[in-house]
Amino acid sequence: MHRRKRIVEVVLFALILGLALFLRIRRLDTTGIWGDQSFTLNTAMRWVNGGAMPLASNKSSAGFVNPPMIEYLYAAALRVWPDILSVAALTMLSGMVAVAAAGWAAYKAFGQRAAFWTMLIFAVNPWS
Repeated sequence: MHRRKRIVEVVLFALILGLALFLRIRRLDTTGIWGDQSFTLNTAMRWVNGGAMPLASNKSSAGFVNPPMIEYLYAAALRVWPDILSVAALTMLSGMVAVAAAGWAAYKAFGQRAAFWTMLIFAVNPWS
């Protein structure tokens, strides 16, 4: 009985991850690039095309300069596939990792039911 319950858990969480993947990949080519992302993408594109390596990113809403990790990630995606969709795919993949990581953390901290609801809400959230 315990093994069957475990199989049901795994299938349920796989279905939620499948739903998250479907919702994120469904209109990948219509993903919006907003102001802050366009600045970041421009900086990464300059670097990929032979410009200087970015040492800082854009300013946060609090006025602090962010570290340039996002430019490095965007540049890596653009080197693999020199298309704007590579950045959208990177965002989609990081969202999938976030859904799984949030589910795992909720499972470890609060149990199966909390992990289920955490993953489901995170999977269908349009901003994640």
